[in-house]
Amino acid sequence: MSDYNVHVDVAINDIKIVKKSYTLYRVDLKIIRGNKEVGQYHVFKRFSDFIKLKQNLEHEIHSELPYELPPRRYNIWGKPSGSCDPDIIEERKKELVTFLHDMLNDSFDTRWKNSPYLIEFLQFPSDWDKSSKLNAYDLPSGTTAGTGNSIVDAQKWLEELRNCKSQLEEARKDDYSTKLLIQLRLRIQILDKSLKEIKERQLVGEGEVQRRRNLLNALKDDLNKSSKGPSSDWNDTKGDEIGSKGPLFGASERSPQRPLVGRRKIGETEATIGLQNQELLQLDRSTMKNQDKQLEELRNIIRSQKNMSLEMNDELAAQNELLDMLSGDVETTATKLRTANRRAKKFNDG
Repeated sequence: MSDYNVHVDVAINDIKIVKKSYTLYRVDLKIIRGNKEVGQYHVFKRFSDFIKLKQNLEHEIHSELPYELPPRRYNIWGKPSGSCDPDIIEERKKELVTFLHDMLNDSFDTRWKNSPYLIEFLQFPSDWDKSSKLNAYDLPSGTTAGTGNSIVDAQKWLEELRNCKSQLEEARKDDYSTKLLIQLRLRIQILDKSLKEIKERQLVGEGEVQRRRNLLNALKDDLNKSSKGPSSDWNDTKGDEIGSKGPLFGASERSPQRPLVGRRKIGETEATIGLQNQELLQLDRSTMKNQDKQLEELRNIIRSQKNMSLEMNDELAAQNELLDMLSGDVETTATKLRTANRRAKKFNDG
């Protein structure tokens, strides 16, 4: 196992509830490099600390992190609630472990692993991750960013192809993990571009280029058959052709075609058929924007109902006060009537 293979075990088994106001989670971390454990650390953090960490990292790298924190709960008055609720604590423990584990062990994008925010948050040493010597996409040596992340070393290209095959097997064992399949698609895209550059530079013979092309096409075909859900937009009939979602492995001369009746691809709708990747992204952003707008309208409606409820409460309090005053006046009048009746009776008897 390579010295650059760094793995972090994450666990949250203990908590502290402070003044019945908020919860501190004890995060236990174990850094394993190769087959050797090189350090154990633990920190106590609030849920709000995790939110701030995510915001700081996203601000630093100027993009969103592909890891999700558990949602915050709010009460009817729009204030955070439930931070000490046992059920919410258990849910957050599991999801915070997943958040940190995925972020610290992601070999696809390592830009945040040596961020000062993360190091300070976890109290890690600055050189905890030797794999940070690789580039942001964890490409093998021989890869150059100046050529669009292409692998210009012919031997490294074959090694990367073998790594891709191994990752496909891992994805199969992991029930066709969407994350692994997406990473694999991007790595194959780099292999495709790199092979074209190797051919242009004549680093190998024409026969070897064709052999590698056949190997790459076979890998694409295997991935087409294995892809599920969001990764199923590849063409299932030809290994060297892409699906209708756009040029994943280069330009396509085929125009998008609508799936035959009874053969609609998983996840497709009338709105997404024939859209390119960029158009799908735009559609997704537009949908999310509309949903945010609807949520804002719902929030305004709830706020109006809240104000109406408060006004009704004030009105009822005022009416109750008036009723109490009326009840007192009625009681006083009843007492006077009883006194007048007694006097009238005495007068008649006398």
